[in-house]
Amino acid sequence: MSASMKQRWMVANSPTSQWSAMIDSMGIKKSEVSSIKSIIETRNTHYQKVIVLRGIIEKILNFKPSENKSKDGLLLQEFSRNLELLPQGLLKKFGFLLLAKESSNFSQIKGLIEEVIHWEPRVLPFYGIDIPLSDDTWNSVDDLLLGIVKNLKDKILAKAFITRVSQFIDESKLPKLFDEMNTDWSLNDLREIVKSPWYAPLFPAFWFSQLSGRVSTSEMTDINLKLIERKKITQWNDHDLWMFSDWMPNDETLRQDIINSIKRINDLEEDYMKELVVRLAENAIIRRHLDEKKIIPTKVLFKLKRDYYFRLLSAGKHVDYSLYHLLVLGDEDRNYLWWYALDPFKQPI
Repeated sequence: MSASMKQRWMVANSPTSQWSAMIDSMGIKKSEVSSIKSIIETRNTHYQKVIVLRGIIEKILNFKPSENKSKDGLLLQEFSRNLELLPQGLLKKFGFLLLAKESSNFSQIKGLIEEVIHWEPRVLPFYGIDIPLSDDTWNSVDDLLLGIVKNLKDKILAKAFITRVSQFIDESKLPKLFDEMNTDWSLNDLREIVKSPWYAPLFPAFWFSQLSGRVSTSEMTDINLKLIERKKITQWNDHDLWMFSDWMPNDETLRQDIINSIKRINDLEEDYMKELVVRLAENAIIRRHLDEKKIIPTKVLFKLKRDYYFRLLSAGKHVDYSLYHLLVLGDEDRNYLWWYALDPFKQPI
């Protein structure tokens, strides 16, 4: 083990309260000490934020109605305000689902479920469960989701929702939900659904994901074009645009609609959407149009990706995910390893 690796190992296995003092005592270059201490501060700040958010979301998800409806109402109002502190993601959606259930707001329940169905599996590093939850809280989530989907009259909507949830959460966390709900889609059912004037345009990318690899390329293309006929690409939900990272129409007008939609999401200050733009830019045709319209910086793809994941890492966001992609790109700066070593989440919360 090299000296630098040994140093990182020693710090990583020490209490977080000792990290700064240990860094000072290791004879590391002063120019590096400042950078490492900045990493410590960023990581610990995020850690403390997670502790606060965990307390908020666990209190909400473990809510049980009492006989005092007035008191419950005030508590639910407080929960609604506190949920705004959580980042976009499944936990926030589950919290709002609980509030909607308690107020019998079926329209809101439907809207929240539809939002999750639009998400692709690759939102997981951004919208997944990155706050550790207790077993009791997982049990409460299991009961919450099972109760909601069993009461949904729209069984296709319920099944699509559970299908998405199964892609984000290990089934062992929600045993009652997955024991009772079926997430298998027959090919015949899917072919009928994509003909539906209601369901087909509602979740085009979801149906694409369910059919992809199960039908021929020509049939998939025909289905995709019919989905687009039912609803213009520029009117699609932003989260459905990932589909065009896997498939592109030949029609130039449709391609321009895709480019205009990418321009729209590129203006959003959201980590997932920024990554989606980078992924879409991997397609040479899309990249050319984005360059021509100056929607993205004129950089080689490697630089575009590297800059994105480096910004993500420097902000202390999704550290493991950022490190993985930087390493895949061949960016093996040894100082990145401090981000991995200085992980306060290795300490029990």
